[in-house]
Amino acid sequence: MRLVVTRPEPEASVAAEMLRKAGHEVVVAPMLTIASRRDVHLDVGGIDGLIATSANAIRAIADHVELPALLAMPLHAVGAATADAARRLGFRTVAEGGGTASALAEQLGSSQTAGAHLLHLAGDVVAVDLARLLSPRGIVVDTVIVYETIPSAELGSPLATDLRRQAIDGILLLSPRTAEIFGALVAKAGLAAEARRPTYFCISERTAAGLVGLAAPKLRIAKKPDMPSLLALIGQENAQLPGPV
Repeated sequence: MRLVVTRPEPEASVAAEMLRKAGHEVVVAPMLTIASRRDVHLDVGGIDGLIATSANAIRAIADHVELPALLAMPLHAVGAATADAARRLGFRTVAEGGGTASALAEQLGSSQTAGAHLLHLAGDVVAVDLARLLSPRGIVVDTVIVYETIPSAELGSPLATDLRRQAIDGILLLSPRTAEIFGALVAKAGLAAEARRPTYFCISERTAAGLVGLAAPKLRIAKKPDMPSLLALIGQENAQLPGPV
């Protein structure tokens, strides 16, 4: 299949390589650019632990002046990819969540005692308000923005050309915001009709909901909100395609 990877770099290139190894053609078309905030103040005094809901947050603090103090704190990661990034950076105590911010909130509500004070290392767009969810359990969450997400202004000529030529079989979407940006750029380019042909491989129901403006008819949802499940979904779809005659 000819597939489009829409996630930001560096994850886009990693996903593209996985797909190429599986025999697919890949178009890399990030819908977002990640920019770390270098001047953010990170004070862990009085903090019982850190929260990271994206590997982008881990990369954003990689060269922060307070990194040694941060690495000494327990870190609660949203899922496997973020947990792996944290361990590679040097965090010694990492708790891995269930893959979504809502699932992480449930885990924190069970594992943390009332009065716990956590610091959420977040991006400028936060899909789930952890402070609101955990406040009824007596858990305080402070949110600090360590990176910004900059949406693409255009769809990009290679992808637009492929959509016009009906040369795209599938499009990978890994966040609600990415799905919303993709839909908006497709509409801006006047390609809404052409964009209904490909199959959309979405990492979650929330992500698929981001395509509401596109009314894409062919949606596939991963069984779990992680990249391995999404790759398995693509493999299943590819296996159902007719072979060469």
